[in-house]
Amino acid sequence: MKNAFVLITLLLFVLSSCEVDRGGCTVWASHNFNPEADFDDGSCDLWRSKFLGDFNAVEKCANFYEYPMQIVSGVIDFDHIIIQNFGDFGINLNARASGEAIIIDNQSFGLPNGAFLEVWNGVGKFEGGDVIINYEYTYNGNPDICSITAVR
Repeated sequence: MKNAFVLITLLLFVLSSCEVDRGGCTVWASHNFNPEADFDDGSCDLWRSKFLGDFNAVEKCANFYEYPMQIVSGVIDFDHIIIQNFGDFGINLNARASGEAIIIDNQSFGLPNGAFLEVWNGVGKFEGGDVIINYEYTYNGNPDICSITAVR
Protein backbone atom coordinates (compact mmCIF):
# COMPACT_ATOMS: atom_id res chain seq x y z
CA MET A 1 0.00 0.00 0.00
CA LYS A 2 2.85 2.35 0.89
CA ASN A 3 4.53 1.69 -2.47
CA ALA A 4 1.28 2.42 -4.33
CA PHE A 5 0.92 5.74 -2.47
CA VAL A 6 4.53 6.71 -3.33
CA LEU A 7 4.00 5.68 -6.95
CA ILE A 8 0.76 7.68 -7.28
CA THR A 9 2.35 10.72 -5.59
CA LEU A 10 5.37 10.53 -7.91
CA LEU A 11 3.14 10.15 -10.97
CA LEU A 12 1.01 13.17 -9.97
CA PHE A 13 4.16 15.24 -9.43
CA VAL A 14 5.56 14.35 -12.86
CA LEU A 15 2.27 15.05 -14.61
CA SER A 16 1.72 18.37 -12.84
CA SER A 17 5.23 19.61 -13.65
CA CYS A 18 4.74 19.15 -17.40
CA GLU A 19 3.99 22.38 -19.20
CA VAL A 20 1.31 22.39 -21.83
CA ASP A 21 2.38 23.87 -25.16
CA ARG A 22 0.24 26.88 -26.06
CA GLY A 23 -0.27 27.73 -29.67
CA GLY A 24 -0.82 31.30 -30.79
CA CYS A 25 0.62 34.09 -32.86
CA THR A 26 4.34 34.58 -32.19
CA VAL A 27 4.92 37.45 -34.67
CA TRP A 28 5.30 40.78 -32.85
CA ALA A 29 3.96 42.79 -35.84
CA SER A 30 0.49 41.24 -35.54
CA HIS A 31 -2.77 42.45 -34.09
CA ASN A 32 -3.12 39.18 -32.22
CA PHE A 33 0.50 38.70 -31.00
CA ASN A 34 0.56 36.40 -27.96
CA PRO A 35 3.79 36.69 -25.93
CA GLU A 36 2.79 33.58 -23.97
CA ALA A 37 2.52 31.35 -27.07
CA ASP A 38 5.08 28.55 -27.26
CA PHE A 39 4.63 27.95 -30.98
CA ASP A 40 3.09 29.77 -33.94
CA ASP A 41 -0.22 28.18 -34.87
CA GLY A 42 -0.65 30.14 -38.12
CA SER A 43 -3.27 32.52 -36.72
CA CYS A 44 -1.23 35.74 -37.07
CA ASP A 45 -3.03 38.78 -38.49
CA LEU A 46 -0.12 41.00 -39.60
CA TRP A 47 -0.50 44.77 -39.24
CA ARG A 48 0.37 45.24 -42.90
CA SER A 49 -2.28 42.82 -44.24
CA LYS A 50 -5.09 45.40 -44.32
CA PHE A 51 -2.95 47.85 -46.33
CA LEU A 52 -2.06 45.44 -49.16
CA GLY A 53 -3.79 45.66 -52.53
CA ASP A 54 -4.43 47.65 -55.70
CA PHE A 55 -5.72 51.18 -55.27
CA ASN A 56 -6.97 54.12 -57.28
CA ALA A 57 -5.04 56.99 -55.73
CA VAL A 58 -6.43 60.52 -55.75
CA GLU A 59 -3.73 62.96 -54.72
CA LYS A 60 -4.03 66.59 -53.76
CA CYS A 61 -0.90 68.71 -53.98
CA ALA A 62 -0.84 71.91 -55.97
CA ASN A 63 -3.26 70.12 -58.32
CA PHE A 64 -5.33 66.94 -58.22
CA TYR A 65 -3.84 63.78 -59.71
CA GLU A 66 -5.42 60.37 -60.18
CA TYR A 67 -3.34 57.26 -60.84
CA PRO A 68 -3.02 53.56 -59.98
CA MET A 69 -1.00 52.63 -56.89
CA GLN A 70 -0.23 49.26 -55.29
CA ILE A 71 0.84 48.36 -51.77
CA VAL A 72 2.65 45.03 -51.50
CA SER A 73 4.42 43.03 -48.78
CA GLY A 74 8.03 43.96 -48.18
CA VAL A 75 10.82 41.53 -47.41
CA ILE A 76 12.79 43.36 -44.71
CA ASP A 77 10.50 42.46 -41.81
CA PHE A 78 6.88 41.59 -40.94
CA ASP A 79 5.89 45.30 -40.84
CA HIS A 80 7.63 46.27 -44.11
CA ILE A 81 5.44 47.36 -47.04
CA ILE A 82 6.29 48.82 -50.44
CA ILE A 83 4.12 51.52 -52.00
CA GLN A 84 4.49 51.07 -55.76
CA ASN A 85 4.08 54.04 -58.13
CA PHE A 86 4.10 56.43 -55.18
CA GLY A 87 2.95 59.91 -56.17
CA ASP A 88 2.69 58.72 -59.79
CA PHE A 89 6.48 59.12 -60.01
CA GLY A 90 6.94 55.43 -60.89
CA ILE A 91 8.98 54.86 -57.72
CA ASN A 92 8.68 52.21 -55.03
CA LEU A 93 8.64 53.77 -51.58
CA ASN A 94 9.54 51.78 -48.45
CA ALA A 95 7.21 52.11 -45.48
CA ARG A 96 6.27 50.34 -42.26
CA ALA A 97 2.83 49.34 -41.02
CA SER A 98 2.18 49.67 -37.30
CA GLY A 99 -1.34 48.93 -36.10
CA GLU A 100 -3.59 51.27 -38.11
CA ALA A 101 -0.70 53.52 -39.22
CA ILE A 102 1.85 53.71 -42.02
CA ILE A 103 5.20 55.34 -41.35
CA ILE A 104 7.25 56.44 -44.36
CA ASP A 105 10.94 57.00 -43.70
CA ASN A 106 12.67 59.89 -45.46
CA GLN A 107 13.83 58.78 -48.92
CA SER A 108 15.54 60.32 -51.95
CA PHE A 109 15.34 59.25 -55.59
CA GLY A 110 16.99 60.14 -58.86
CA LEU A 111 14.29 59.87 -61.51
CA PRO A 112 14.72 58.65 -65.11
CA ASN A 113 14.05 62.16 -66.44
CA GLY A 114 17.08 63.46 -64.49
CA ALA A 115 14.96 65.10 -61.76
CA PHE A 116 15.60 64.58 -58.06
CA LEU A 117 12.82 63.69 -55.62
CA GLU A 118 12.95 63.76 -51.79
CA VAL A 119 10.06 62.49 -49.67
CA TRP A 120 9.82 63.10 -45.91
CA ASN A 121 7.38 63.33 -42.99
CA GLY A 122 5.23 60.64 -44.56
CA VAL A 123 2.47 59.20 -42.40
CA GLY A 124 -0.67 57.32 -43.28
CA LYS A 125 -3.59 55.45 -41.80
CA PHE A 126 -6.17 52.83 -42.63
CA GLU A 127 -9.60 54.41 -42.55
CA GLY A 128 -12.81 52.65 -43.57
CA GLY A 129 -11.07 50.46 -46.15
CA ASP A 130 -9.13 53.37 -47.69
CA VAL A 131 -5.52 54.31 -47.09
CA ILE A 132 -4.84 58.00 -46.39
CA ILE A 133 -1.23 59.22 -46.73
CA ASN A 134 0.13 62.70 -46.00
CA TYR A 135 3.68 63.63 -46.94
CA GLU A 136 6.01 66.44 -47.89
CA TYR A 137 8.37 66.38 -50.83
CA THR A 138 10.66 68.38 -53.05
CA TYR A 139 10.88 67.81 -56.77
CA ASN A 140 14.02 69.42 -58.18
CA GLY A 141 14.12 71.68 -55.14
CA ASN A 142 10.46 72.79 -55.33
CA PRO A 143 8.64 71.83 -52.09
CA ASP A 144 5.00 70.79 -51.70
CA ILE A 145 2.71 69.10 -49.17
CA CYS A 146 0.42 66.38 -50.46
CA SER A 147 -2.38 64.09 -49.36
CA ILE A 148 -3.27 60.80 -51.05
CA THR A 149 -6.60 59.01 -50.64
CA ALA A 150 -6.13 55.48 -51.98
CA VAL A 151 -9.38 53.59 -52.65
CA ARG A 152 -9.57 49.88 -53.54
